Amino acid sequence: MDDTGARVNGKNYYTHILCNPFYTAYFTRPTKNRLTILGILTQDKLMFHFNESTYSLMEQMHLPAKTLALLREHHLNGTLNREEMDTLLTELFPNPKKHYTHRHIIVDAAAIMAYRQLPHALSLLLTDDAPQYTQIVNNFASCWVHDGRHYKKLTPVVHSHIREQQCFLKRYWEYYHQLLAYKKSPTELLAGQLSNEFDVIFSTKTGYAQLDARIEKTKMKKDSLLLALEYPELPLHNNASELG
Repeated sequence: MDDTGARVNGKNYYTHILCNPFYTAYFTRPTKNRLTILGILTQDKLMFHFNESTYSLMEQMHLPAKTLALLREHHLNGTLNREEMDTLLTELFPNPKKHYTHRHIIVDAAAIMAYRQLPHALSLLLTDDAPQYTQIVNNFASCWVHDGRHYKKLTPVVHSHIREQQCFLKRYWEYYHQLLAYKKSPTELLAGQLSNEFDVIFSTKTGYAQLDARIEKTKMKKDSLLLALEYPELPLHNNASELG
């Protein structure tokens, strides 16, 4: 999945591209937040579900403990429609501007849990690193090409830093091609070896601070970047949606 800018009657909109090997579908919307994505995936039939998993997700999304306790006091359990959800939020947070972030997290988390319970909910989603896609599915895959672009954006001026950048990019894409080869002939043994090699490569310390920070960020995305080890049919990039 991906999005691109689109003009509608002189206003900035976004066209969202959802595809797999069999189809490409387009949805033009005024926004590109997480609720917009969930609206597309539910055919604009958003619902909001509360259970223990919802509260756990809210905690992961950094909802303050005090607000989480307030929700639990209301013994919320089950599914609400949009009108019921808006009524609940108005009751809990009369001043929407003051509690904008809290409301945002609650709505997103409840909508995500409602979506995950649908029989047609996606089990795998491959995108770039845009925040609106995260948490929607259990198995979220990141695009290697988008991640690699961050390394190319570094602009070292010291000669030793330039060499470090070039050397690391060479290792980066060599590893990427190992993953491509794995997808053609996957084995459990090779998957374990590639996982270990990822840890070695992305624990590198070069002495070039900006490059080291970038390497650490890639390391933190190990699960989403290496999802293809578990699902070899999964692409390593989302170029298909960009081409769409």
